[in-house]
Amino acid sequence: MSLMMAGLLVPMTFSAVIGWPDASGAPAFAQRITGVLFVLSGVVQGAAATAARDYWGRRQFRASGAIVLLGVIVVLATDSLLRFLWLEERKYTHHVLVYMPLWCWSVWALSCFQPDRRLDW
Repeated sequence: MSLMMAGLLVPMTFSAVIGWPDASGAPAFAQRITGVLFVLSGVVQGAAATAARDYWGRRQFRASGAIVLLGVIVVLATDSLLRFLWLEERKYTHHVLVYMPLWCWSVWALSCFQPDRRLDW
């Protein structure tokens, strides 16, 4: 549970750090919308982090698993987008040290939600 919560809180902060400057002061409208989308994805990830505590805890809320799954998918989509942009640019940025491990974490976290597949021989 703590690994899942930490894995959702780090990209929440990262999305806010990336999106807030564009959302608050970008010169073009499309850049502002992109910044707002990054901030909103951070909000979704924050909600998923709080739902992770319920999902792996008492399970008081029925939709907590779906909220965590949505948060993991948002992390995977955001980090995949950043990874593809980095591969296109081939220019080093210090953000790569954040979103590459988060991409690996999101693949692991998504595998936690796979149904149990049993082979009947």
